[in-house]
Amino acid sequence: MRTHLAWSGGVLLGLSLAVSVSLAFQPPAQPPGRRGGAGFVTPVMDATPPELPKDLKSGGLLIFSKTNGYRDDPSIQASNAALLTIAKRRGWPAFVTENAAIFNADQLERFKVTVWNSTSGDTHTEPQRAAFKTWLENGGAFVGIHGAGGDPKYDWAWYPGTLIGAQFTEHSSRQLGTVHIEDRNSPIMKGLPADWVRTVPDEWYSFKENPRARGMHRRADSPGVARKRDGVGAWQEWRARVSGRKINLPMGQ
Repeated sequence: MRTHLAWSGGVLLGLSLAVSVSLAFQPPAQPPGRRGGAGFVTPVMDATPPELPKDLKSGGLLIFSKTNGYRDDPSIQASNAALLTIAKRRGWPAFVTENAAIFNADQLERFKVTVWNSTSGDTHTEPQRAAFKTWLENGGAFVGIHGAGGDPKYDWAWYPGTLIGAQFTEHSSRQLGTVHIEDRNSPIMKGLPADWVRTVPDEWYSFKENPRARGMHRRADSPGVARKRDGVGAWQEWRARVSGRKINLPMGQ
């Protein structure tokens, strides 16, 4: 596998588009212990790590979709299927789990990228948080999709403040909008028009802080969303934020 798998333009573009097309895939079977449909689930903290397949090669994708808050099961299962399809087509090893105990030093070193697919709530124990933070700071890579940055409060301040880049406050109802590409030179924006008119309704996220200074490749306006005002001015725009080896994609309901 190529050493630049995590941050090649093709990887990031592929993962970005997976969010947009995920509902075209048939969801696989529901993970054990999780209910279907949409709604809040009872929080569970994991202590025993999952067993990785013996033939799983190192350097691939860890797709993580645990929810300890709100869960939209059809959306999660469909996008997990989309991500696995992309990985298979490109020849990348991939493993899907909702067991946060996989976030330990020994198992994390088997992966190049971890994709948090619409996770919710506080999902990790203190040792699991520490293992993930150390792995990320030593060359790992993070992709957050939709709900991964969509809780109004976290017990783990580093997660929204540093990793995501801004604290979520609220989102609109599902509605149409237009995505404006601000950095057309970025490889992850390759193939997208300057103004990407969405034809599928989505939830549009608001954040407490304006994350523009942290790096932004695209923003969006939805005419039915009321503008909010905070310390940096009025704004309610969908943002893909990139800083170092991490990217957060709020779109994808």
